[in-house]
Amino acid sequence: RSDPRVATLTILDDDVTVNFSSVNYTVIENVPGGRAFITVDRLGGSMGAISVQFLTSTGGTAAPYFGSGPIGNANYSNTSGTLTWASGDAASKTFPIGIIDDLATNANRTVNLVLFNATNISTGTPILLVGRTNATLTIVDNEFGRGIISFSARSEEHTSELQSQSTISYA
Repeated sequence: RSDPRVATLTILDDDVTVNFSSVNYTVIENVPGGRAFITVDRLGGSMGAISVQFLTSTGGTAAPYFGSGPIGNANYSNTSGTLTWASGDAASKTFPIGIIDDLATNANRTVNLVLFNATNISTGTPILLVGRTNATLTIVDNEFGRGIISFSARSEEHTSELQSQSTISYA
């Protein structure tokens, strides 16, 4: 007969969270296909179905396009959505951000990325988000403007305005 003072307790490790796979992402402005792909990792196991919401937020140096009206000076498409993992699924998920090649010479631009509202779908309870829940996407400009030429040593070479071309040597 069993002893009523003895019990077996099984503890299920269900401490799960999600993070950006990096705190910094980079894409060139004229990326083929016009999209940057951002990766989110599920950490701490694969038990239980979970979801997390994501969005691009203001505060970076890039200008968002909200999907209506002229594009103007926009650098990316404002993006938001939900990523979902089924129970047993531990694979990384990605979401796209539309990149707009503005054809203007400007500096690199940044976009703020945010993860929020993580939920254990199986139990309906919130998941504590820790770690890399904020990230930055840098859009590298692909146009080049006027440059500056300088010489490291003074030159005493002379040319006539009547010549069609001259050669300048530098060290």
